[in-house]
Formats: sequence, C-alpha cells, structure tokens
Amino acid sequence: MLGARRVDYQRDPVLLLESPKCPRLNNIRSSLLSLSSPSTRHSTTRFHVVSGFLVVVFASLKKIACFTSRVEATFHLWGILPSNLVSPAKQILKFTSSFLDPETKHFDWEAYISRIRQHPAADLVLEKYAPNTLASQTSTINALADEISKIIKQFAPVSLSIDETARRIVEVLTSLNDVKEAGIGHYEPDGTGSAVVYRIFLAIPHPEVENNIRFVVATIKSQADFAEESTWLSLEATSDHRFSASIDMVMLTATEEFVDPN
Repeated sequence: MLGARRVDYQRDPVLLLESPKCPRLNNIRSSLLSLSSPSTRHSTTRFHVVSGFLVVVFASLKKIACFTSRVEATFHLWGILPSNLVSPAKQILKFTSSFLDPETKHFDWEAYISRIRQHPAADLVLEKYAPNTLASQTSTINALADEISKIIKQFAPVSLSIDETARRIVEVLTSLNDVKEAGIGHYEPDGTGSAVVYRIFLAIPHPEVENNIRFVVATIKSQADFAEESTWLSLEATSDHRFSASIDMVMLTATEEFVDPN
C-alpha cells in the first residue's frame, strides 16, 4: 500500500558539496535528487542511475534552508550538478522562491515570467513556457501521475524516466502531511472539490552549453472530486475518485555567473 508509508521530506538535504557529513541513507522512496557533486560522495551515500540520471538517495530531508541560502523550503529539489554550478543554482532557487507568497503559497507565474523576460543580462534566458497544461481526467492517483509525468517528459526530455517521475508524484499525492511539513506543496479548496499543489525545481547541467544550467520549474495542481482535506490524508495510489491536473512549467538556462537580482 504505497500511500500508507511515511515519506519523510524533512531531514537534512543536499549539502554534500559543502559539508563532509551526510545522513545515513534509506531506500529510494524517501529520496531527494541532490544538487551536489559526485566528487563529494560519502561512504554512507548510495548512488544509482535511473535511465541515465544520477540519483543521490537520502533517508529524508531536514533544514532545506541550509541548501537554499536561507530561503524557505518551497520547492522539491530534483537534479544533480557539478560544484561550479551549485552556487548559481542556489541563486536561481532564491530568485524563484521570491515569487511564492509565504502565506497563501500562491506562486505568481505572471510576475515570474515577466521578470525573467525583462532580465537585462544574458546570464538567465527563458527557453520555453507552458502555462496551464491539462492532464486527462483519471480515476486513480496512479493513473493521474502517469498522465502528469508524460506531460513533464514531453516538455522537458531529461533522462529521469516517466516511471520514476510518476512514482515520485504518487508519493507526494499520497503523503500530504509530509509534503506540507516540507513546504513543497499544500492543500486548497477548489470549487466543490479540492486540490493539492506541488512544486518542483529541477536543475541539471545544460546538455548543449558547457558551464550552463538547465532549470525546469513546475507547479502541479492535482484536483479531486472530494472537498475534505482528510480524504487526501488517507488517500492511496489506487483510491477510486475523479482526478485531474493542470501544470505550469518553464524551462530556463542560466550561466555560472548568475546572481539573484532581487
């Protein structure tokens, strides 16, 4: 029963690059894709490849602010970078997080995209933006996660597999308490139903431009035909309801010289 296990998103994150200490690791169900360097692998760290994508497996996440340069933990961090690209990745994350209202958790996509387009330097470039992409209605979280992961893969063909992306989305949507505690998603009423909004920040080396980073920022609003938050809290991957989703995504490129302009 996938949704019954606790996914602890609240343990120490992603600072392998800056700290020799690394938490003891568990299985991939409780992993975070770290923006860290393979050269800093600790003896207790397990690495493996999912469709060519290097995954750093952590037992859990805590004090994500350590990684985010004192930015509130507001996005689920996916990806891995070499050491020279970690600092600009932190700057992009800080910049991106400034458009997320700390009270309502609303991410202001309009202001975010406008600010990027108005950015005067060539160290941050908008590659493409896909607002309000709709996933087909499904009857289970498993099926919804498959639909969402296909949309993400089509938009951003990174080497993380559709199955792995779907697995992560299932874990998020069946672990609402843990997700809320980590600050990477939230529940909200939605008409006569309800929704869970989940935020992703993916960073990987640019596949074509040396010393550049490719970012994908996404918010996934998963909607359900029930109104009660308690139903989300007891939800399983195969629970029978009507689900749908809308996804906002942007792909960015940044150089290693980028500094948050705010």
